Amino acid sequence: AIEDEDYFQSIRQRVMATREWTKKALKERGFIVIDSMTNFLFVSHPSHSGKEMLDLLRERGILVRWWDRPGIENWLRISIGTDEEMAALMSALDG
Repeated sequence: AIEDEDYFQSIRQRVMATREWTKKALKERGFIVIDSMTNFLFVSHPSHSGKEMLDLLRERGILVRWWDRPGIENWLRISIGTDEEMAALMSALDG
């Protein structure tokens, strides 16, 4: 990717578009989403703890990051995957 600028830019644009779609879809489901310029989103839900969300998603085959640390214990780190993977995340949340 470093040597192929066109390829790098196309992947970069795809990740950015998927991130924005995911951000919007999560907000529509009541999540708080911190603005991101990275390949992940940091999210929380006012009605569910981070551990509850982690367990629910794991049961449904979705892996996310969670830390049992004061101040971030109700937040998840969701890596941006393919459009299909992010649609599976939404299906798991809607489940």
